[in-house]
Amino acid sequence: MTKNIVFDMGKVLLAYEPQKFLKKLFSQEEVIEALSRELFGGPEWPLTDTDALDDEALIFSVTMRIPQYAEQIEKAVEVWPVLMDQVDGMEDLLRELKGAGYRLYLLSNAPSKFRNYLGEYPVFSLLDGGIFSGTEQIVKPTAELYRRLCKKYDLVPEECLFVDDRPENIAMARRLGWKGHVFTNCEEFRRWLGEEGIFPVK
Repeated sequence: MTKNIVFDMGKVLLAYEPQKFLKKLFSQEEVIEALSRELFGGPEWPLTDTDALDDEALIFSVTMRIPQYAEQIEKAVEVWPVLMDQVDGMEDLLRELKGAGYRLYLLSNAPSKFRNYLGEYPVFSLLDGGIFSGTEQIVKPTAELYRRLCKKYDLVPEECLFVDDRPENIAMARRLGWKGHVFTNCEEFRRWLGEEGIFPVK
């Protein structure tokens, strides 16, 4: 029986779309394209998920490649955590799930600093807990990260459902005894919950 539903953050609860939130900061298309490619798509970015690279080192490294955008890089790194939109429908769905008695958690590949910004998004107020890869210094789909969430909150794997947009992360959850679902959008997820008998379709 599913008692706990564990959510990824980017592309599940928050719309992680760098070009979209860069447009909230800058009007020049060349700046948006350069930062999308070299900052959010650059080789340094994955290192932030384990806190292996802090903001200062990230800014320095990216600026070495595109020094003409040094000011914009610094600004983007400073404020990007508050520029995302919530994924359509997910706050309402989580509210319904919580009201139905499910316990809700977060398991995200993200720098530990993101903990400071959870209050910016109402959806996170519905969670009962969670962990970031930055805090643990390991990333999904490493099995130990899933085990640490279970240990921290005394969760039984067979009672957990994991919702993530990346198939490899869901595959690991299933290997560990969890139920898993590859997320595409809220409507599809809601239908799937109904088909699985986890939650009725509206």
